[in-house]
Amino acid sequence: MEKLDDCTVSAEVFQRALGKQLFFYFRHVLCVRQYKDALWVWLMVQDKSNTVWTPSNIVHMVYYPASPYIFTSTMKAEYKEYILQALLLTIGYSKAQFMDLSGRDVESVAELAKRRHNQHVSPESQRSRKRRKQDEESENEDVIQEDAEDRQWREDYTRETFGDEPQPTLENVVYKVGHPVS
Repeated sequence: MEKLDDCTVSAEVFQRALGKQLFFYFRHVLCVRQYKDALWVWLMVQDKSNTVWTPSNIVHMVYYPASPYIFTSTMKAEYKEYILQALLLTIGYSKAQFMDLSGRDVESVAELAKRRHNQHVSPESQRSRKRRKQDEESENEDVIQEDAEDRQWREDYTRETFGDEPQPTLENVVYKVGHPVS
C-alpha cells in the first residue's frame, strides 16, 4: 500500500485505508472524524461471540498527520498488536511513537510531544549557539565588567566574613517530607 500523503489526508480516505487494514484481523466498526489538525478515530472491535458495545472493545485514537505520534486509549492486549500494525501500514511509517490518550487537553500533550521530538539538536548547532553567545558577550563589555565587579565583591565579602580557607560547596540536597501520625 502506498503511504498516505500526510498533508492532504482526509478523514474519509484515512477511514477507508485503516478499515481495509483492520479487515484482515477482525470484524470492526470504524469512525474517523477530523477535528482541528487531528484525525480522531473511534474503533469498536467485534468479538466472535457478540456485537455488544463494551468499553473493553472500544478504542479511541488521535493521530496528527505529519507527526510520528499516535495517541491511543487502553485496549485489550489481544487486539493491540493488530491495531498498531494496521495503523503503521495505513500511515506508511515503519515506526511511530504511541502515547497514552489521557488528560484534558490532547492538543497540548501533542504539542509537547512534537517539541520534545524536535529538540534533538546536532552538535554543530550547539557549538554555533555557544559561539553566538560568546560573540554577544564580547559585544557588550559593560555587562561583562559589571559581572566581574559583582563576582569580585562576593569573593571579597566571603573572604572577610569566613576567612581565606576554602569554602564548602553544596553538592546534594535531600528533602524529606514527613507526615505526623495522628
